[in-house]
Amino acid sequence: MAVAWWSCAVRRELPGRAPTGTYRVQLTPEHGFARLGDQAEHLSRLGVSHAYLSPVLQSAPGSLHGYDVVDHDHIDVELGGEDGLRAAAAALAARGVRLLVDLVPNHMALTTPEHLNAALWGALRDGPDSAYARWFDVDWDRRLLMPVLGRRIDECLDAGEITLDLAGGPDGRPVVRYLDHVLPVRAGTQDLGLEDLLSAQYYRLAYWRVADEELNYRRFFDVDTLLAIKVEDPEVFRATHQVPVRLVQEGVISGLRIDHPDGLADPAGYLQALALATGGAYVVVEKILLGDEQLPDDWACDGTTGYDALRRIGALFVDPAGEPVLRGAFAEFTGVTDGWEATAERGRRDVLRGQIVAEVDRLSAVAGDICD
Repeated sequence: MAVAWWSCAVRRELPGRAPTGTYRVQLTPEHGFARLGDQAEHLSRLGVSHAYLSPVLQSAPGSLHGYDVVDHDHIDVELGGEDGLRAAAAALAARGVRLLVDLVPNHMALTTPEHLNAALWGALRDGPDSAYARWFDVDWDRRLLMPVLGRRIDECLDAGEITLDLAGGPDGRPVVRYLDHVLPVRAGTQDLGLEDLLSAQYYRLAYWRVADEELNYRRFFDVDTLLAIKVEDPEVFRATHQVPVRLVQEGVISGLRIDHPDGLADPAGYLQALALATGGAYVVVEKILLGDEQLPDDWACDGTTGYDALRRIGALFVDPAGEPVLRGAFAEFTGVTDGWEATAERGRRDVLRGQIVAEVDRLSAVAGDICD
């Protein structure tokens, strides 16, 4: 059903709430809440205190991981919906096992077709006037870049791959179609010629490689299809967290694991808001601590998910006598012989100049505006 591993959450306070051991359960449409409930006795025999679930909010159809959230108002129907989650939680609780659930506050998925994400659809259709415009970390001074084309837009137009469908939208309104992509049409532009119509939208269709050159939205690392949301906005926080907060308050969920809090504009403020909303629920964060780094004192959480602990534990099983062999193999394969520190710095610079150069350019522009 899933790969098992033991978490090493670092506790700060209220130790009675902390798991004594967790079993990671990767939920999929094939292995959803019903299968989880069936494993209650097995998990109990293993002695774990909590089943640690992958994200449970509505994700893109067929998702095998759940981090591509499209709807914060519902538990994923392909996993069994909220009724299925409640049934699984009850079956586990009867065996003394509680639920720890992964929560994704950083981003939502840019789906195909796009209307599967109603918040994004509203922003694409109505631009900065949309009620959802504030959700996404977008520079609305420019049209929202949609890097979904397989080649340059003029080539796609010449090949007839981009078309206007006057009644093909989910609400019967006009849409633009490109292969499996379906995008809304801004009100009042449906009678324009296709090229003029595309220029009049709040979004800009572009070759997918353009995202490596210019970008006007924050994404998850270099994943174009995961758009950052502004969870630091109290309204966005409430809208995107009402379901998990309610389930924590009702005791269905006993704790939360926060995905990549470093990606947030204000991690400390987010964790404080979450603590207030949940009444101080058990929370751990996916924060990678380097060396002697400690969690910030103002982070309202019970610790990390344990990468730092696992790094130390894993080191116990590494034979130092193997280091010369690994160094030799690395040098032979890469041609790099100037040591780890230089290699690590070169790797960081390569990423800044390559994978995330668009983010660097955007931050540079923001810094320039501030200086001006």
